[in-house]
Amino acid sequence: MKVMLSLATTFTEEERTGFGTCYHSPNGHICVNVGGKYSPCKHSVTEFIVDEKVRGQGFGHELVKEVIRRFHSDIGGQVSSVASLAVFYKNGFRYAMDQKMSLADCLKEFKDSGGSLYMVFKPARSFED
Repeated sequence: MKVMLSLATTFTEEERTGFGTCYHSPNGHICVNVGGKYSPCKHSVTEFIVDEKVRGQGFGHELVKEVIRRFHSDIGGQVSSVASLAVFYKNGFRYAMDQKMSLADCLKEFKDSGGSLYMVFKPARSFED
């Protein structure tokens, strides 16, 4: 199945065992698993990859926006690079444990926690205790 993401990008959809539905473009892909038993959110981003040759050109933002467009809320994903953290944050995702944290504070927390943060978009429940 082909899906139009924007005027410039056509995506194909593929089901991958353990990853969920993957949305592929010529410049990368993003996969989302729905209802995973180990994910605290209903929709879990399981893989997010932008081809190295086109990084920094906005394709990551388009991938994340497509996931938001399709699933609307209760989306989570573990980010493991500064670039992916910035892309998710700029598209409305927030650090699950402190959703009021600024991007600068998220980057500090990311570095202090070993280079990985769980980010959420309009979660169905609070992660903050």
